[in-house]
Amino acid sequence: MAATVRRQRPRRLLCWTLVAILLADLLALSDTLAVMSVDLGSESMKVAIVKPGVPMEIVLNKESRRKTPVTVTLKENERFLGDSAAGMAIKNPKATLRYFQHLLGKQADNPHVALYRDRFPEHELNIDPQRQTVRFQISPQLQFSPEEVLGMVLNYSRSLAEDFAVLQLINDNTATALSYGVFRRKDINSTAQVKPFVVRDAVIYPILVEFTREVEEEPGVRSLKHNKRVLFSRMGPYPQRKVITFNRYSHDFNFHINYGDLGFLGPEDLRVFGSQNLTTVKLKGVGESFKKYPDYESKGIKAHFNLDESGVLSLDRVESVFETLVEDSPEEESTLTKLGNTISSLFGGGTSSDAKENGTDAVQEEEESPTEGSKDEPGEQGDLKEETEAPVEDTSQPPPPEPKGDAAPEGEKPDEKESGGKSEAQKPEEKGQSGPEGVPPAPEEEKKQKPARKQKMVEEIGVELAVLDLPDLPEDELAHSVKKLEDLTLRDLEKQEREKAANSLEAFIFETQDKLYQPEYQEVSTEEQREEISGKLSATSTWLEDEGFGATTVMLKEKLAELKKLCQGLFFRVEERRKWPERLSALDNLLNHSSIFLKGARLIPEMDQIFTEVEMTTLEKVINDTWAWKNATLAEQAKLPATEKPVLLSKDIEAKMMALDREVQYLLNKAKFTKPRPRPKDKNGTRTEPPLNATAGDQEEKVIPPAGQPEEAKPILEPDKEETKSEPKEQTAGQKRSSKNDEL
Repeated sequence: MAATVRRQRPRRLLCWTLVAILLADLLALSDTLAVMSVDLGSESMKVAIVKPGVPMEIVLNKESRRKTPVTVTLKENERFLGDSAAGMAIKNPKATLRYFQHLLGKQADNPHVALYRDRFPEHELNIDPQRQTVRFQISPQLQFSPEEVLGMVLNYSRSLAEDFAVLQLINDNTATALSYGVFRRKDINSTAQVKPFVVRDAVIYPILVEFTREVEEEPGVRSLKHNKRVLFSRMGPYPQRKVITFNRYSHDFNFHINYGDLGFLGPEDLRVFGSQNLTTVKLKGVGESFKKYPDYESKGIKAHFNLDESGVLSLDRVESVFETLVEDSPEEESTLTKLGNTISSLFGGGTSSDAKENGTDAVQEEEESPTEGSKDEPGEQGDLKEETEAPVEDTSQPPPPEPKGDAAPEGEKPDEKESGGKSEAQKPEEKGQSGPEGVPPAPEEEKKQKPARKQKMVEEIGVELAVLDLPDLPEDELAHSVKKLEDLTLRDLEKQEREKAANSLEAFIFETQDKLYQPEYQEVSTEEQREEISGKLSATSTWLEDEGFGATTVMLKEKLAELKKLCQGLFFRVEERRKWPERLSALDNLLNHSSIFLKGARLIPEMDQIFTEVEMTTLEKVINDTWAWKNATLAEQAKLPATEKPVLLSKDIEAKMMALDREVQYLLNKAKFTKPRPRPKDKNGTRTEPPLNATAGDQEEKVIPPAGQPEEAKPILEPDKEETKSEPKEQTAGQKRSSKNDEL
């Protein structure tokens, strides 16, 4: 057992170590994570970021502004976004796209498209043959859809958030707020009375489920009947989930999802609204599910709809539900079990645990009445049922499990209204079966009265959606649009890299030409060297002005590398001379402190000495070598001309300082952690101090004679009997006094 415990301890330690490392990595990773939020408007947008532990901050663009214009300028080889694109609107209005959000998801016959053409006649809008939407025709080679232009803007907002720096210039709004808080702080000290105003999301446009079914109005005469049921009513809350149950279908069928009554909209608004038909849902596999479970009772075809936080309607899944009653075979109980059940029934009110396990909770169901004047016959009220679920924050549902013989999984609400009523009706009967005077029933009767268990089977139904509104973008066109945007982004990055290289080259030329005539650069260079550098700089500047517009990024970087290599020696000599005063002063201070420390270490007495002779000799040798190297190098540097490479280098001075500091720190750490040596005890006798409770007479009697003088011999006297008897009393009294003194 002890060996097993020893083996488990290293494993537990290893597990805790791994957990600590994982938590540290997560904490470090949380610093790099941030959430971006975009407030996109018709004219401008704002970008904000939220980091862990940091409140929301508004991102400033390259012009240090909070608002960025939602404007894009597209040319043959250039693309401008934001303020730079807004400045191009007057110069090149055809290539500058603005207010394109009104064209998103609009077909060519939409009134918004005609209004956009009237307001911006400079833009040429073409029609997409597949989706019947519009495209911006900038040139014969450049065509962009409104969705692609919006993608450019969102990608630009992401780049602004990624390049956001915490240290930013203060803007006008912040300056005004600080001024108000400093000079008018009395106005904001009073408590403000704020009335809460709750705003909730609601469905504006009602959504219906429409389907047709064959009915037999007369014997032998069958006809189709059109039914409508409200799925999400107007001004209803969302997010919300709903389940529609189709009870009278045993074969594959279709139903439609459309908008409901839009009578509250005017004729012009209805034209802008577009198509009122959303989706056609085709179900496959309904008949096969009925054939798979012939002995089960059908509970209908359930379609699960979800209206999420963004107001997007989706069909999660469709499933066929079957149910049957399964009787559990009674198990013979032991004598102790029977006795326990009898006692529990006596003191538990006569109810058993089996009745609780087999009880079912009824689900509230709503039967929607037909809309728009359609009336169902009395026998058709059970054709479709609606089960409403309360709005929840998390609207995601797990995929339906495979059919099993167990109870239904969580989240499903089977139709158990009838069974719930039966179970409620059985409760008074069970209470009455306990017999008069509270006599419990026999175990055999309990086995007979045990209700059957419900078994539910769920079969997933295949769904095929046919979108009747604006069709989705095909996969090939979507990939082509993504590739187009990636190429534009790559081209912009290459352009920025080239402009950065050109700016660096031009700045280096102007800066070096100015430095050549400064005293510190003239001191370390000859006239020939300055003329050579100046001629190379002038030639590169001329080339940049004449041919630089067509040069590539690689060519610009090569030119810059050549100039830096030519001026490397000049810059090195100037940089070394700038570092000499600071480095030499630090070296002198360190040498002085080390010498003083060494002298103090040698003055320590031999009994208290903690440093060895080897350690002090090593420090002394390092100090002497550093002094000698410094004097020799300074003398040699004084002989060299200033135009030659210096012998005294800053890196050599730093190396000498590090070696000397290492030796001093070693001795300091040793002195800090070394324990002092114990001192030897004094050979002469020590004088003990009298106790606090001793009297003056006792102190006078205890006199230590001087060393070397013998004590006088006295005869031994016999004590009197009375004195011997009184001594214990005096001792006890003395002990009491000493104990009192100790307590005090």
